[in-house]
Amino acid sequence: MQAAKGIKAPSLTVFLGNLDSKVTERHIYELGCQAGPVQHVKVQHDSDTNKKGFGFITYADLESAIYCLGLYRGLLHLFGLPVNVNFANREVPADEISEQHTALLEKAKRMLLATGAELHIPGAGPSGKGGQSAA
Repeated sequence: MQAAKGIKAPSLTVFLGNLDSKVTERHIYELGCQAGPVQHVKVQHDSDTNKKGFGFITYADLESAIYCLGLYRGLLHLFGLPVNVNFANREVPADEISEQHTALLEKAKRMLLATGAELHIPGAGPSGKGGQSAA
């Protein structure tokens, strides 16, 4: 499996990038439902350019959003294009990581490892500041 580097802060919303113009909200909804209850889906394409589209899946709970990353990050292709999958939040510098944030990152790490994903979550090492690699 492809290593998952640069995972952003866990959130209820998952970002999907590099979407082909044929990808619809229905496609994203059906994929999202495989990970858990979906509250909202949004897909946006720029019809004026040939740039790829992007989308968001908002889940009812954090566990489903984390599971979505475990299912699809580094593995999902739609209409022949690899889809970038990440949390919709920004990456958090190590000096801004709080105790609550560290606990969420650790939870994400455990859940993603349970799916068999190899990953690296910045700031999720034993000290919460180290950015160690997992398995």
